[in-house]
Amino acid sequence: MPRLFIAIDLPEELKQKFGTIKKRFDLPQARWVKEENLHLTLKFLGDVEKEKIKKINFTLEKLTRNFPVFSLRTAEFGAFPNLNKARVLWVDVKEGKETVQKLAALIENKLSKIGFEKEKRSFEPHITLARLKKPVPVSFWPSIDWSYSFEVNQVILFESFLKPTGPIYTPLNAFPLKK
Repeated sequence: MPRLFIAIDLPEELKQKFGTIKKRFDLPQARWVKEENLHLTLKFLGDVEKEKIKKINFTLEKLTRNFPVFSLRTAEFGAFPNLNKARVLWVDVKEGKETVQKLAALIENKLSKIGFEKEKRSFEPHITLARLKKPVPVSFWPSIDWSYSFEVNQVILFESFLKPTGPIYTPLNAFPLKK
């Protein structure tokens, strides 16, 4: 069964910017997201039966055609669960946050009608940069300008192949937003 997720892909320039950041920090236990894999997840679907992929495509095509193109601006560095016990390092969204939350909620609601369980946690748009094997404090990180604005004009259905060297994300279908 394919392992799928729905995401906003990032512009190459932003991927490169975030990809170079790891060189500035001494976190040997961090597993950094490969530059080409950086994205903003809207909904993780997990293992999906192949027959359901057509329904997903139909649902996404229908909802994105009426959802307008919008702008996002990345903002600040953060960590889950917090900066003192970081397990996941991320960059959040400032401008366009409400719009991307609305899009994610729409995807969540529409996909629940075709059998996908709704996420119990509230959706906080972010771009994951790294995962840490054990919690570490990261409040010492130097100040970096994390700000970058870009236009979101499509949503992508990705397949994730898990390999020992890290995941490989393959776009299966792109769904343009309304211009």
